[in-house]
Amino acid sequence: MAELFTDQDYKNFKQLLEYFVSYLEFKEAIKSSSDNNKKVKELAKDVHYNEEDPRKRRLDDFVNKHGEEQLQRPGQGYKGGSIQEGIKDWCYYNANKIYITASPYSRNRSYLTNGSYLQWKDTLLNINIETNGKDKDKTITKLKITSNKKDLSEDNSCNSLEELGLFDGKDPNPTLKAFFDKYYSILDEHYLKLKDMLKNEIRNLLKANHNVILTGAPGTGKTYLSKQIANEFADKDESRIGFVQFLPHMTIQTLLKDYVL
Repeated sequence: MAELFTDQDYKNFKQLLEYFVSYLEFKEAIKSSSDNNKKVKELAKDVHYNEEDPRKRRLDDFVNKHGEEQLQRPGQGYKGGSIQEGIKDWCYYNANKIYITASPYSRNRSYLTNGSYLQWKDTLLNINIETNGKDKDKTITKLKITSNKKDLSEDNSCNSLEELGLFDGKDPNPTLKAFFDKYYSILDEHYLKLKDMLKNEIRNLLKANHNVILTGAPGTGKTYLSKQIANEFADKDESRIGFVQFLPHMTIQTLLKDYVL
């Protein structure tokens, strides 16, 4: 798994997690503010923590990095919410995309709930938060991977912010890399299941109709999948399989004309 990613991928993922945690805590701290059109550093003036509070360092880090920016509005990145702009530089990994959601759906309008998460595109594979404390003392302590709302923490998919090395100013540590590798491996498993489901659906269609047309963008695996299914129907006897490539309309006309002449 590790060979799939560069050092920069892991650095991007670390920045993504740090932004996610800081954004949620910052929104929680200013949720009573009536003016969210100010810059981050202006909104931060109304947030006060004790020096011993772990949120103090995260707040300072957030202001140092994003103080001159206008705070992104909460919402759902996968629905086109502007909140996605905040992580646009760190959301792509091997052509797969992570979205951010921050929605204070709970009764007390808290951002520190299951309504806030990171999510692989078009899946229910999330990174959720765990918290300690209540009300104004509530703070994010851990990040965990969930699949279809099932907690996977028993598979070592839950780590404290300290274990992940977040906000330490250093390069990604082995724990953070393993956390990301686990998150990506679940995405791989998800796509394998989808491919198996698609393959079964195509088999059933072929048995019922004797033909299937697959459409989609180039390079998405249509030919590969077709060959796999054909091999299964032919009991792996390649002599029973034919392959025809249809050329664009004008090219076919030219070829036919040349052939006739």
